[in-house]
Amino acid sequence: MRPFDRDAVLSIHRQSIFGLCKDHYTVQEMKAWTDRLTPELFDEGMKDENNVGIVAMASDAIIGYGFFNVDAQELRAVYVLPRYVNRGAGGLIMARLEDMARENKIKRLSLQSTVNAVGFYDRLGYQEIKTETHQINEEVSIACVRME
Repeated sequence: MRPFDRDAVLSIHRQSIFGLCKDHYTVQEMKAWTDRLTPELFDEGMKDENNVGIVAMASDAIIGYGFFNVDAQELRAVYVLPRYVNRGAGGLIMARLEDMARENKIKRLSLQSTVNAVGFYDRLGYQEIKTETHQINEEVSIACVRME
């Protein structure tokens, strides 16, 4: 990912949450979640040299992205525009991120999946470890699933 990808990445993240998570999370939860997605948060993440990320392109437009943290050995995000779900983009992003993780001497990434994405990661060979809560802000938390 490059700094100038910021607006597209933030837009994809928001669209993915509202388009794909609506059957599993409340509007209040999704709003709190997307309210956190600021340019400053993106810029902060880009400054962390332990964050490794990529974007997926189709017809010269960014359609998805993902990144992991080398130190934590944790996948931090994979988001695809809703219209590209079940068309291979997410799987391609994951395959490339896993290759990049191996290049960084990481054998296996752990991740915290949204409830709606558990099946996606399951199909890629990740296993559910436990249900967790992810604190969005002081008032809102969401259910997630730890996977390895």
